[in-house]
Amino acid sequence: MCFILNLIFPAFLSFQSQATTVHLGSTSVQIRSSDGNPQKFTFLSLHENEQTAVAAARRVIDRHGGRLIELKAQGQRLLSFELDRTRYTFDPNRIFTDIGLEKSLRRYGRYSRAAHEAVVQLRDAILKSIRNDLQLVVAIHNNTSGNLSVESYKRGGELQAEASRIAINPRLDPNDFFLVLNPALFERLQAAGFNVVLQSAEPTDDGSLSVYSQQAGIPYVNVEARYGHLSAQMKMLEALLEK
Repeated sequence: MCFILNLIFPAFLSFQSQATTVHLGSTSVQIRSSDGNPQKFTFLSLHENEQTAVAAARRVIDRHGGRLIELKAQGQRLLSFELDRTRYTFDPNRIFTDIGLEKSLRRYGRYSRAAHEAVVQLRDAILKSIRNDLQLVVAIHNNTSGNLSVESYKRGGELQAEASRIAINPRLDPNDFFLVLNPALFERLQAAGFNVVLQSAEPTDDGSLSVYSQQAGIPYVNVEARYGHLSAQMKMLEALLEK
């Protein structure tokens, strides 16, 4: 495996951008970082098709500063690559623990130790890109109606074991919610009227960044919003900037 660092000219004056390229067999994945000053939080997009989240982060950074890190490869949620004439597929938000990484490769197709080690190179590069963040890593995601929502974490929901507390505002779309690790942040966002999930102290190891962050003590929050809910997701991101 090798890494190639490429400098990319900023799209506009308030941003400075650079990218690291990780080669997974036949596939090249860019980890693209765009910095707006003054820096606030790091916004991280792991699924390339979730562009409402990216648009919301860019607008918030343009107003308030911060950093956006994006994966750029095939334009899809999942990433695929060929290694030794075998095709592998995985979810880039299920690679942050070895258990989760293996589960993800097996779920979407084949598994081998060589493929596992190849994806570890991508994982390490992503973690290196967020390692200097001193305040908060904000994962940004989009979902669809009838899929993941705050109601998934209710008693009887498929993810009830993954939450220690939930707050649901019936006036809001259940697809627009926060997943947090910090009880004080849970209480602040609940008081502000948002849908919020506080992750369980012992969540299932699915390899997600939320699980890894809890294990590693990384300050982390996930901001989920339905595709197309740009203004709602911007409001959620800006709420994190409030003291």
